[in-house]
Amino acid sequence: MNHTKNTPPADNTNDLKSSESHLSDDEVQALALFQQLTPQNRQTILVVLRAIVGVEVQP
Repeated sequence: MNHTKNTPPADNTNDLKSSESHLSDDEVQALALFQQLTPQNRQTILVVLRAIVGVEVQP
């Protein structure tokens, strides 16, 4: 794994912006960051969201 400080955290934001045009800038950035998480971290976040919202959130 080669992580450098110069790499922007959400380098796919522009791609997401074009494909998810109904989302706000903040939502696009959140989605880009979410896609960079490990599957275990994604699952943990989804479990927390389910608990907060009280509905089933599809991964």
